[in-house]
Amino acid sequence: MRIVFDASVIISAFIATGMCKDVFEYAVENHEVIISPYILNELKGKLTQKLGFSHSEYQEIREFLTDSILTLTEKTGKLIEFSDKKDIPILNLCNSVRASLLITGDKQLLKLKVIDNTKIISPSELWNIEREHQL
Repeated sequence: MRIVFDASVIISAFIATGMCKDVFEYAVENHEVIISPYILNELKGKLTQKLGFSHSEYQEIREFLTDSILTLTEKTGKLIEFSDKKDIPILNLCNSVRASLLITGDKQLLKLKVIDNTKIISPSELWNIEREHQL
């Protein structure tokens, strides 16, 4: 399965133990996880400007991500309409790479439920999907 994580879930996976960390680690080990330069840039801004991470701390996280998961650039030809313009590149990435899942905590994105062939779910919902696939 191809899975895209939004920046907030990735941040939660790195700064706290719990659901986001477990889901992210599981996905990296068992699926094809994809991020984009846009998501990496968003991570950098949130980690360094909002959460006080140093540049070198961010670089360590970036290095781990780029070594462990696929980094692809979203296509911009077919633009997806969405009210929050900051989320359009993430939705375009899902469309471009034909992601099975977008894992997010963003309530607006979760309301969409699906866009093209990508199911939009919360981190905890991944366990339900995995159980269905194992039956």
